Amino acid sequence: MSFLPSRAAVASGLMSASLLAAGPTLARTGGPDSFGYRFADSAEVDGPAYSWTDISATGTALALANDGSVRVTLPFEFSLYDRAVSEIGVSANGVLHLDNGSAVGANQPLPATTFGSGISGYAIAGWWDDWNPAHTSSGDVYWEVLDSGNLRRAVFQWNRIRHGATNTTVSFQIVIEELTDRILFQYADVGTGGTSSGGLSGTVGIQWSNAADAVLQYSYNSTSLTNGLAIQFQACEGVDADLDGYTDCEADCDDADPMVNPGQPATCGDGFDTDCDGILEETDGDGDGVAECDGDCADRDTTVFPGAPELCDGLDNDCDEQVDEGDDADGDGFSACQGDCDDLDPSRFPTQLESCDLVDNDCDGTIDDGWDTDGDHYTACGGDCDDTDPSVNPSAIELCDFQDNDCDGMPADFEYDQDGDGHIGCDDGVNDADCDDEDPDVYPGAEDVCGDGIDSDCADDLSLETDNDGDGFSECTDPMDCADNDPDRYPGAAEICDGKDNDCNSATDEDGDVDGDGFPLCDGTEPGDCDDYDTGTYPGAAEVCDGQDNDCNGQVDDGIDQDGDGYTACNGLDCDDTDDGVYPGAVDNPYDNIDQDCNGSDVNDLDGDGYPGPTLIGADCQDQNADVNPGMPEVCDDGMDNDCDYLADVGDPDCQGVDEGEEGGCGNCSGSVGGIAEVRGPGAGAALLMLAAGLRRRRSGTTPRAGVSLDG
Repeated sequence: MSFLPSRAAVASGLMSASLLAAGPTLARTGGPDSFGYRFADSAEVDGPAYSWTDISATGTALALANDGSVRVTLPFEFSLYDRAVSEIGVSANGVLHLDNGSAVGANQPLPATTFGSGISGYAIAGWWDDWNPAHTSSGDVYWEVLDSGNLRRAVFQWNRIRHGATNTTVSFQIVIEELTDRILFQYADVGTGGTSSGGLSGTVGIQWSNAADAVLQYSYNSTSLTNGLAIQFQACEGVDADLDGYTDCEADCDDADPMVNPGQPATCGDGFDTDCDGILEETDGDGDGVAECDGDCADRDTTVFPGAPELCDGLDNDCDEQVDEGDDADGDGFSACQGDCDDLDPSRFPTQLESCDLVDNDCDGTIDDGWDTDGDHYTACGGDCDDTDPSVNPSAIELCDFQDNDCDGMPADFEYDQDGDGHIGCDDGVNDADCDDEDPDVYPGAEDVCGDGIDSDCADDLSLETDNDGDGFSECTDPMDCADNDPDRYPGAAEICDGKDNDCNSATDEDGDVDGDGFPLCDGTEPGDCDDYDTGTYPGAAEVCDGQDNDCNGQVDDGIDQDGDGYTACNGLDCDDTDDGVYPGAVDNPYDNIDQDCNGSDVNDLDGDGYPGPTLIGADCQDQNADVNPGMPEVCDDGMDNDCDYLADVGDPDCQGVDEGEEGGCGNCSGSVGGIAEVRGPGAGAALLMLAAGLRRRRSGTTPRAGVSLDG
């Protein structure tokens, strides 16, 4: 049902200007707007009655997220301004809307330019504010359809909803009504003390769009809401034109005919909706096969018609003018609708005495209540073999008390001595439990044997066989670790002055002089004898070259290093303790006949060809080229002295007689001058020295080497 807009209502001057302005203004009545909507609250004489019906226990929880929204389907058509819908959106922030989307938490005065994402207008703001039903201390939003005669009402209840920014919780409802399209706001708890209490940070009203002439605002950010307040919005004038006692606001569907109103009985055959329920009496309004004129006493409910089975729903399902009467099938005076939990058993009904028979005789939902003497949730008839002891029942854990705790007919096996060693398998408060009641050698107090991997004494400790401190010894090793919880104490450990037997020799050694050198290990002075097992080692002893700290000053062989390079000859490392450049690890200089790194030889063959470097005649003349050395054949055309005789190519007798162009010939021998080859490479300097030596020998009458020309 929808109303056409009446622009004349704006010009009538009836709409209070305060309703369209933002501010803490509390108006009791207001309107009409351009569509004829008016509002009035329950403080007015002719205002709506506050009639809160709590649906938090019966309604459907919508489980809305913070700033969330959900759409629900209505069982009737509802109109807001010029738009009729059968589905409506519910936003967490206290708004119903016809569009998809969700209202934001930041409220605005009406008309609002936007309520939130996807909402163009058509909004019902019961209390638009930043409500958070998802908060852990918040309630929920519920909805339910209630039937009151010809009119159905959809109730939306924000129940104990917490404000997003304060600790305030409130409860309020938005109710929309079938046929009349009436909108009712009801406030059960408006909160106290918070910045949002009483509407202080909220907006209340309705709007068509953001047009100023199609909006009604009850309040904006003002403490206008109180507990028990009801506010009604409806597009009607409250006129009873036909004087039948019903106005256009009360669903009088024909206010010109006094015989047509919601209070009239249905009249069949006249073709009129005389009772204004929106359904012609001659038609089947709910599709259950029976029309109102044929006896359907609720032609909007498919579960109600003549002959329908009676349900326990508070309705007269079979239209016999009795509600939930049902049948007493077992003749015990109670039907199923009257609480009989088994209407085929005459011994079970709501006022019956409870018996111990594993049956809920009095239909209170509890079996054998009053018969559980010890309060362990089991009765004697339910298998409790001792209903005076709460530790005894069919689901109890067997204890070490020599009783049948779990009511299986016998005590547990661990309450018997299975292996005959005098100990049972549980701690009875007198004796400790036998940790292996199948082995007579295992029991509390038995001797623990090293190396068998068995906890013979039931101490839950295999530490005897375990190296507990990780020092390589245990209490079962030979020799034995005298302190297996201290990794610094074990056989062979160094004895230190700490009042403990560090080396596990049964003596602390702190006060004795073991080696008899006159210095004990610990005598209260620093340092003590640093090796009380060596008579030559004590404070003040002469340092000798033996690799030990003889004088206990913390330095080994100090004063024996003659050249101060950190190495001594007495430890066999420094091969020349008079030269601080000679010691293990020093850089060895080649060709100087000195073993700087003390590895037993000097570096004199850099290229590793087996010939030493160019220090003598017959040595490697190029010690960085493994293809040049005295053992190599002369190549007659490469301009090099391959065999290190200081003669190259045609100047070398090895190349004489070889013609140019023949294999081994000297086709590229232009580098030779006067029969003496040009000597190049790393050995050139040495070669020139050798040549000079040859010239001196010629002047002294020494015959030059064959094939070598000394002429210039």
